[in-house]
Amino acid sequence: MAFNGNTEDFSPIQILNLIRLTLKTGKLIFTGTYPVEIFISEGQLIYATRHTGEGDLLQTVQAAGKLTETQVEKIRQQAAGVNGAWLGSWLLEAGYITKADLAQSIYRQVWHTVYETILQADGQFVFEEGALPALAVPITAIDLRQVIDQGERLLQDWDELNMAVPDLDITLQTTAQLTPTATRKLMSKTEWSVAIACNAQRTIRQIAQVLNLDDFKMRHIVYYLLKIGVVEIVSPPAGDKPDTPSEKSVQPSGFERAFQNIRSSLQQQAAPGW
Repeated sequence: MAFNGNTEDFSPIQILNLIRLTLKTGKLIFTGTYPVEIFISEGQLIYATRHTGEGDLLQTVQAAGKLTETQVEKIRQQAAGVNGAWLGSWLLEAGYITKADLAQSIYRQVWHTVYETILQADGQFVFEEGALPALAVPITAIDLRQVIDQGERLLQDWDELNMAVPDLDITLQTTAQLTPTATRKLMSKTEWSVAIACNAQRTIRQIAQVLNLDDFKMRHIVYYLLKIGVVEIVSPPAGDKPDTPSEKSVQPSGFERAFQNIRSSLQQQAAPGW
């Protein structure tokens, strides 16, 4: 039996919890701006995928660090005639990856897809009871209780990050604190990549697009970089400010509001050893 509705009435977390409590088996489909299919078997999350043509198996394995870009290009040529549903088996037989590599890649994709669903899914949804993924699709098994708990934490973090970094269309620049010591002790490779990309020309959003980082991850990194002082917000040029004799009649720009919110948040939340 299928049931359907709208995320304005039921959040993804509520829908997943209902399926968990009733031990349903089937496919949950969201058709809004983040279209996705999530497969569940008796309270276990077993598979999740975007149905937009993005994120095929090769991209999934590459994103998990199990294949290089060069290998992916070579495989696409070699496996041009292989049915997509059987690509995983072909990769195993050809020796490109191991079963553990494949399982880890799928596990990572499933988690990423579901947390993006929790953060972004909107519009209509439908649950088709009894529907399962194709037999050739590698599946995993994750307790929905774990998914829901993590999802609730993500939503809380998302709200906090939105308050701390409310505007992705502002620019940043590096500070004198960006030293080799800071790189080694305080920053991951991704955080370093974001930091050195801050040149007062690109917006946060543009940097995220270049580095293929979603909004959640980008806000988290920017908040951290601001907190440890290796980047700073670039003040808007004087020419961008309204030319008016009365400051009381001037409404702060989106940039200025973002600047004020971030500065206030950092002052209130900064703590040693973050």
